[in-house]
Amino acid sequence: MTAEHLLTSARRLLDAVADAGGDAADVQTVTTSVRATQMFADGTHSSRDGVTTVTGLRVRAEGGVAGLLLGAPPGSPAQVARLAVEMARRSRLTTDPHDLPPPVAARRPVEAAIHPSAVEPDVPFDYCRALLSRLLTPVEGPVALGAEHVRSRSWTVVADAAGTAVAYEQAGHHAWHWLEGLGGHMVDGLAATRFGELSWDVLADRAREFRAVHLAGPRAVVESGSHRVLLHPEVAAHLVRSLGFLLSAGNVLAGMRPLLTRVGRRIAAPAVTLVDDPPTPVDAQGTPTRPQTLLENGVLRGFLTGRDNAAALGVAPSGSARREAPDKPAVESPSRIALVPGHQSMDELRSAMDDGIEAVGVVHPGAIRGRRGTFSTVVLGWRVRGGRRTHALGPVRLSLGVFELLRSIEAVADEPARSFLAAGASTPGVLVSRMDAG
Repeated sequence: MTAEHLLTSARRLLDAVADAGGDAADVQTVTTSVRATQMFADGTHSSRDGVTTVTGLRVRAEGGVAGLLLGAPPGSPAQVARLAVEMARRSRLTTDPHDLPPPVAARRPVEAAIHPSAVEPDVPFDYCRALLSRLLTPVEGPVALGAEHVRSRSWTVVADAAGTAVAYEQAGHHAWHWLEGLGGHMVDGLAATRFGELSWDVLADRAREFRAVHLAGPRAVVESGSHRVLLHPEVAAHLVRSLGFLLSAGNVLAGMRPLLTRVGRRIAAPAVTLVDDPPTPVDAQGTPTRPQTLLENGVLRGFLTGRDNAAALGVAPSGSARREAPDKPAVESPSRIALVPGHQSMDELRSAMDDGIEAVGVVHPGAIRGRRGTFSTVVLGWRVRGGRRTHALGPVRLSLGVFELLRSIEAVADEPARSFLAAGASTPGVLVSRMDAG
């Protein structure tokens, strides 16, 4: 299904909504092709491929709003439009008033913007299988159950009744492996835009690191209280992604308005520079995207903003509105957020930590929770004394209030990795002066 066909189908659906008496509407269609290669610890392998298409239609009529989630664009747009308009009329306005579909404009020819991604050759199956096998060897104990590489290409169409019509293509790769051991099922992986950008050596090193911490023998009970902590990239990525949600305009306006007075002032350690650089030309509302610096050397510079919340703040939108699903309201969220790397290696940071906890792998992904905004995660790792690993630890819970955590970041390592699990987050290792364990 071509971008032109998807755009034409979206326009027909919007015209049908206008004919059915809808006051406003928008459409988002995403069609994705996937090719995957899997390897398992017993030497078997498999491959799969497929295409999925999802269309979301949101309609406003007589003060009510309704959303429909469809497969491919409907063959009978008039029938779908009548249903959506009737549902909207019967509903009450329960959605966020800042993300209502834009009103129907006078019909006029719309010149659609189409943004294809760069062409990339297919990855030979045998070559990919050989790389995946590196993540599974040596096979020891209950660890290293399997590994997978997935290549995806997707077209996204964003169109609305006010005249927005944009189609953009995205390509992506991710490689991951899954492990079974202490702490239960664990997954680790890396993501990249192009196959050549995947760091297989880094992922293989991480697989060996996971095996080592799983097979290190009986766990010592971690001493409760505060410890210096060295977060590996796969652990820190969940913190970085959580910070993107924390510093979104919708979140700030809803419950963290004091942050509005802190723009231009330091709220984090000087080692912290945080930037979100969206990989798409527009966001879910059709707003052009741009890089947004959230923190610069610890100083708060701004927030992730969509069209309406940017107007409320009196700033230019950063194009940060995303949809959880095509029929859902758009909310600000990070898309490709990065903690800017520092100048020290992980070995140097371990030596600088001297005495503390080195968090290697995630058992339960970290998130900011509770009214007090506490970042909490459950990890496996090592007890470090005198800059050297002494014994394995975990699962152990690490937590701290997020703003205290931001002020407690001592240093950032020099080699970032783009996480598969904390989608879109890229970060190096992070040395924190204190986190609470236990």
